[in-house]
Amino acid sequence: MDRTQSHTDPLGPMSAVDEAQYHYRLGNQHLYENRLEAAIREYQRVIMLNPEHVQAHYEMGTAYFRAGNLEMAVREWQEVLALVPNFVRAHYNLGLAYERLGLRNKAITELQVALKIVQNQNDSTGERRIQQELERLQGAEDFLRQVNLDGNNADARFNLGMVYQRQGKTEQAAEQFEKILELDSANGEAHFNLGLCSTKLGKLDLAIESFRRSIELDGAHARSHYNLGLSLSQIGELEEAVRHFRRAIELEPSDSYYHYNLGRAYARLGDLESCIAEYQEAIRLDPNDPYTHNNLGLAYYQTTRNELAVQEFRKAIDLDPNDAHVHYNLGLVYSRLGRLGAARHEFTTAVTLEEASPDSHFQLGNIHARLGNFDEANKEYQRAIELAPDMAEAHYRLGLSQVRLNRLDLAIKRYQKANQLDPGNHEVLAALGKAYAELGKLDLAISHYRNALALSPDQSQLHYWIGQAQAGMGRYEEAIESYRRALELNSHNAFVSYALGQAFFHLDYYDLAAEEMRRAVELNPHNHEAYFGLGQVYEALELAELAARAYRKTIALHAHWPEARYRLGMVLRRLGDDEAAREQFLAAARMDESEPSYQYETALVERDLGRLQEARRWLERATELDSSNLDYILDLAETRRELGDLEAAVQSYRRAIDLARDRAETHFELGFTLFSADHLEDAREAFANCLRHDPEHCDALYHLGRTVAELGDLIGAEDYYRQALDIEEGRWDLHGYLGRVLYLRGFYSEAASNLEKALELDPAPEELADLYYYLGCALHSVGRLKDAYEALLKAEDQGGEYEDIAVRRALIKMEDEDWETAEHELAVAAVRYDDEAGLRYQLGRLYLLQGKVELALQETQDALRLDPNRLSIRYQRAVCLARVADSEDAIQIFLELLKDYPDLGAARQELGQLYEQRGELDLAIEEYQAALDLEPTNAELQVRLGDAHLRRGDPKLAVHSFEQALKIKTEPDTYARLGDAVAALNNWDQAETCFRKALDIDENCARARAGLGTVLLRKRRFEQALECLRLAVQSDPSWARPHADMGLIYMQLGQWDQAARSYLDAAELNPREPDYLSKLGLIYFRQGNYEQAIEVLQKAVGLDPYLAEAHSHLGIAYAGAGRLDEAIESYQKAIALNPRDSKLHYNLGVAYSKKRRWDQVIEAYKRCLEIDPRDLNARYNLALIYERMKMTSECIEQLQQGYKGAADKRSDAFKAKFKKELDRLGASPSGLR
Repeated sequence: MDRTQSHTDPLGPMSAVDEAQYHYRLGNQHLYENRLEAAIREYQRVIMLNPEHVQAHYEMGTAYFRAGNLEMAVREWQEVLALVPNFVRAHYNLGLAYERLGLRNKAITELQVALKIVQNQNDSTGERRIQQELERLQGAEDFLRQVNLDGNNADARFNLGMVYQRQGKTEQAAEQFEKILELDSANGEAHFNLGLCSTKLGKLDLAIESFRRSIELDGAHARSHYNLGLSLSQIGELEEAVRHFRRAIELEPSDSYYHYNLGRAYARLGDLESCIAEYQEAIRLDPNDPYTHNNLGLAYYQTTRNELAVQEFRKAIDLDPNDAHVHYNLGLVYSRLGRLGAARHEFTTAVTLEEASPDSHFQLGNIHARLGNFDEANKEYQRAIELAPDMAEAHYRLGLSQVRLNRLDLAIKRYQKANQLDPGNHEVLAALGKAYAELGKLDLAISHYRNALALSPDQSQLHYWIGQAQAGMGRYEEAIESYRRALELNSHNAFVSYALGQAFFHLDYYDLAAEEMRRAVELNPHNHEAYFGLGQVYEALELAELAARAYRKTIALHAHWPEARYRLGMVLRRLGDDEAAREQFLAAARMDESEPSYQYETALVERDLGRLQEARRWLERATELDSSNLDYILDLAETRRELGDLEAAVQSYRRAIDLARDRAETHFELGFTLFSADHLEDAREAFANCLRHDPEHCDALYHLGRTVAELGDLIGAEDYYRQALDIEEGRWDLHGYLGRVLYLRGFYSEAASNLEKALELDPAPEELADLYYYLGCALHSVGRLKDAYEALLKAEDQGGEYEDIAVRRALIKMEDEDWETAEHELAVAAVRYDDEAGLRYQLGRLYLLQGKVELALQETQDALRLDPNRLSIRYQRAVCLARVADSEDAIQIFLELLKDYPDLGAARQELGQLYEQRGELDLAIEEYQAALDLEPTNAELQVRLGDAHLRRGDPKLAVHSFEQALKIKTEPDTYARLGDAVAALNNWDQAETCFRKALDIDENCARARAGLGTVLLRKRRFEQALECLRLAVQSDPSWARPHADMGLIYMQLGQWDQAARSYLDAAELNPREPDYLSKLGLIYFRQGNYEQAIEVLQKAVGLDPYLAEAHSHLGIAYAGAGRLDEAIESYQKAIALNPRDSKLHYNLGVAYSKKRRWDQVIEAYKRCLEIDPRDLNARYNLALIYERMKMTSECIEQLQQGYKGAADKRSDAFKAKFKKELDRLGASPSGLR
């Protein structure tokens, strides 16, 4: 509903200033709708509260003028000029009023004053308008006749020049002033006016000379100094212009325009503080000049005093609501502040007022894009381009918007045009690259990314995108270099680390892949894909337990991903836990019944567990899905044979032979099966075929090892020591050095193995410390935390003095969640660890992992003081601040981080959550969208974006976000949120489907139960709805919404006691929700508890003074309690917030009737019927009031209309009522027999 500003303070009565402003705005509305008497009444109330309210006097004069009451109009405008002498519109209107009253000389005087004011303002449009009016009233004939009689009459020539000047005949005016100076070169006024004419004719040199001559003759001629300052400003002589403006002010300090133009000069000189001071003085002298307010707003904007800028632009708009430039400027400030809805309103207004402004269309497009309304954004960008075809930024932004709508070809054309117009913009080239990448044209994408890098070499995101394109083409070595370069520029980007790990994995560099995958999950612990990739790497490294741990973490983050459950099942098989593996395979097969490999592995584990019948069923399903897979068919044949179904087994083996006739083993198995079935001839043939294909019938296995040593050329050194080990395998130093070099190259597993081998071979005592140290580092890198910790302890026991050894041990204990030991190790490290900032950062990280946020913040801030530029410390500080609810500081730090590292996705997500907690939904949405650009497969981000859209009232955009989240990760809560969004679009059947899908996955999903209850309520299936809502309360007893929805059902069933109990429960759980209190107040009213209803409803209005429903219910409660004045006031507030609600006007009419205020009763009922002509109660009551007021014809007219309305609605009761009254008055229903 609309929430326009109420004129009641939620904390008590309004101040006189606020009340005056309320009546002033109400008067403006009446004036706009031409209800002149009502407007005059409101303005009179304003002046009673504030006799010096200039705008109220002015607008009341306008209302009197329109009503034809010229004397009262003159009086009000004179009052305006008494308060503000330079109010040009008041002078102008007063002149028009005097003319209508026949007072020609007074009219001319007022218009001349108005002309002088607009000339000082350099308002050429206003000047022309006033001059036209003066020309009507005053001609040049008298002065011209005097000049013709006496050419040396300087006074006549001066007056003639002034008239010509007012009439816009500048050249003739200049000619008269020049002739005066021929007669009297010391005439200062002639010099001055010749300067004015020269300025208008563009002869600035002559104008400057004339003004200087005037000043020489009269150094105290303020307007000469002022106009000389204007002319000097035009030619860029700003310092001298300032001196003359200041001199003019010394002479006439109360002229606001002098201060205004001095402020403009300071602005051009870059002295914004002096500029602001002059504009403020100009406004003090003339608070009703919109130009000064606008310019002051611009100065505040340039000095980032945004709230002050908003105030000034609003004042300018109040004074002149039709200035497109001011609306545009206000839109810019709102955009900077993140108030996107307000910015959209201002830019829309600017476009309406000045449709041909490309900048306004462009900025409106930007706002639509930030709000996610890309179709609307496109329209505005296209219009901007029509008006300004060379606006490169508009082409670029239109391209971005087209990408959002998946119109890549159109986007590329726009990017190309933008690049043609602005070839130095790296963002355009990067966007071109991304569009080509989306189309699969990866070579072109890389080319454009590299061109962008040539313009901006420090953009880590460009290196990442190049790497993605290279990886997409299978060029993984090149991709690795690109990802590494990206991480050099921004080491905190989880997605880049994940992509680098993937590239290493594709090249079989599993240790390096594991290192990067671990870094990715450390940077972003919610990235289920990174955990999955880490599991794959551990599988490749044959680290089954670590792989299982990684896959379990994947499933914890994405419980409904069948591939993760499948991979976990495979690892559990390797670990020998077949029962656990079976659970995972079954889950995967249920989640995706179309994937044969899930059915196949389920069958194999069932067979190994001795469940052969189950194994056969799963194998049959697998072969139905993939009838050409030889392994599936062979295992099905073997299982059938083990079950004794030999004929079916023979069929399976024959089918396998049809697929691979040269496979000897299949012929052998067929022969063995046929033999078991006594089909001896067929078996002989099968055995013969086996021997024909493989007379030996065997296979072999060969494994090699590697050697690594670090002597500069690591690869060459590795080869050397490997050859040495082939000659003399038992040397500990070769194994030890191989282990160290392998560690330095990132081959941690083999490094650990060789180092352990070296330690087994009795190395020299002095080498033990190094061997244990490198072994500890390698074991840590492969996740063997306990062994790594012990190795590092032994290194220290052997006398090793390594600066970072204690820190490494602390990190191991942090990963193992042994907090006490980790803290002890960090204390040990403080003795000799030189990087104090890094040490305090790790200590802060330790506290943060334990949830000790205050301690974490203290340590992180200490670290930041020591190293203010380290990214990891800055990020951790922002996270700590967010956790201790210091959102303002956290937001600022995240913004600073993103300024330096715009592709830091984790920071954008944290920032979005902070904005959402503060209710700044536009900014939250913007950050979530930016984070999704960096992490497009992050389901949690999509859900957060959907929630923000729904809270902001954009259910269509919310639906899109939730659907995208479900494509990435199937979760019952996401289905329930999708149901909420669909329900907000009144699509109840689809919403019900979503909620039931959620409950199919998790029958205890509280959100889904509550949502289904709401849908059933809308379908009036009340008992089923109540059951769903009760279950929702059981699932989440602390959630207020199900209680409130139950209350609504009880209200519809008329069960008021149960309804009150439900809304009381809801209000206790969420005491800040005014809607619950509004409904509870209505229930108390229905029960006759008027005072209790009033108390509750006053609390509701206090929580939300813009909730029209609460004001309406409060009015009903006051009326029930007989407090009619308060009821009327509440109805009026509700109407101000929701003027199109006919019932509010009806209730107001009833209240007025009880007060016997018949004029107001009539007005209220008429307004009700304007909105809803079918309201028979209002029409009947209005007819009775007309009769009471002796307005019989109006009474009969209402009764006749009511009779016809009752007939249309088939209401016999109302027909009888209207007919009875018509009969009593001797009238018949019009137009009926």
